[in-house]
Amino acid sequence: MTSRGVKDTSDDTRVYFKIGEYGIAVVAGIIVGKTEEGGGDLIIPLNGYVLKFKDAEKTDLGDKVVWVSPSSTPDLKIMNGMQGGPIVLSAGVVNVNKSDEDFNGTAPPVTFSQDETFDSNLLPRMVAGVDKDDYVILAAVDGRDIERPGMTLKMCGELMKCLGCVYALNLDGGSSKRMIVGGQVMDNTSTEVRGGGESKDGGERVRGLKTAIVIRRREEDR
Repeated sequence: MTSRGVKDTSDDTRVYFKIGEYGIAVVAGIIVGKTEEGGGDLIIPLNGYVLKFKDAEKTDLGDKVVWVSPSSTPDLKIMNGMQGGPIVLSAGVVNVNKSDEDFNGTAPPVTFSQDETFDSNLLPRMVAGVDKDDYVILAAVDGRDIERPGMTLKMCGELMKCLGCVYALNLDGGSSKRMIVGGQVMDNTSTEVRGGGESKDGGERVRGLKTAIVIRRREEDR
């Protein structure tokens, strides 16, 4: 799934493709749109997504798209993958549109999708972006603290733009936000959600996280 090359317009959100790039739009596992050879653009469908790739096999409208687990297909080499939203920075422009990306209504958590403050909530945030040279930039924003109140989604877009990003995507924030560099916690850990009572060893029970973005230094750079 891609957020690169996204350009927001007044009535839709499109993904643009360069020469040599190909794309398909998918809804409910079915291809509903595709680019012709050598560039083009696709509208990101409601309740769907757009895939961008190179050297793709021929696809047709109506074909079924099936996710295959890498563990069951050793020859399938997936380099990178990340999901999040909404987009907070597109082509260097801060633009948050939760409605167009279907982040309103019943999408969990309801404190996010049913935000009645219209993005005035200051919360802990985690944001990922890329600069013009395709370097990935990650930012952890502290919150729920009198000295570190947090940011709105729009503020996150402005922050990532100041850090040199041209595209940026909101990730899971709140108590899920953590940034560890070289084994050292870099962000404020006071946003942890603690369970009721104490654990058997007398310590506080802290909500565990099962997923993380791990960035390792390449061997040739060490």
